[in-house]
Amino acid sequence: MAEVEDKDLGFDALVVMLTELSKPINPSTFNVGFFAPEIAEYAAYNEFGTADIPERPFMRTTFDANTAKYIDLATRAVGKAVDNPQRVSFMFKPLANEVRNDIIEAIQGGPWVPNAESTAQAKGYNQPLVETGQMQRAVVIKTGKAGA
Repeated sequence: MAEVEDKDLGFDALVVMLTELSKPINPSTFNVGFFAPEIAEYAAYNEFGTADIPERPFMRTTFDANTAKYIDLATRAVGKAVDNPQRVSFMFKPLANEVRNDIIEAIQGGPWVPNAESTAQAKGYNQPLVETGQMQRAVVIKTGKAGA
């Protein structure tokens, strides 16, 4: 089984920066991910691996590969929000859309550790994470109020 090393290339700092920037401006939030419990569970098994499923870190690698782009989008959103603080939520929507699209692209693009031969034979297919398209369709953006 192939091993994947996860190196934080700035995602944690991005989360801290965005959290701090959103506090004084607007209490709205955007969450991007899997909110259907059965899909979230399946996604977590593939992201982190299990005893039977190899690690296929599509979310962590997405954030690591795109941190600079996300910081740039967040910086632009903050700049626009200064001029129009009532529309801060709207200003961050492009960032949320970009994160969602990048996660979907990562799921589709791999390359991922192939399924076990027995799994591939049972499914008749060996393209992990994309067989039915269910995971890609399940990546959604939820908006809400911070602290709610």
